[in-house]
Amino acid sequence: EAVPFFFTLIFGKGIRYAGHGSYKDVIIDGSMEDFKFVAYFINEADTVTAVASCGRDPIVAQFAELISQGKCLGRGQIEDPATREDWTKKLGQPLPQVR
Repeated sequence: EAVPFFFTLIFGKGIRYAGHGSYKDVIIDGSMEDFKFVAYFINEADTVTAVASCGRDPIVAQFAELISQGKCLGRGQIEDPATREDWTKKLGQPLPQVR
């Protein structure tokens, strides 16, 4: 499945964005002032619909890969800063069986 992906370079800072859909909340990990952050866009169902970043490669590409594998990312998986990027370790693992 194709995942919308956007990249731009503004004043020497790279901004990346992947995903689509509406959102009700944004969780910021890192420092926007220092241009080193990840923004997780979360919808009404507490699912991450998009991710944007600056100075934090390759997290946006990893999110696009997760979505292209038919997987999703929930708010509960990113709320704790200590384990926020643990979901990246699941890339390439088989999808769980759905009954």
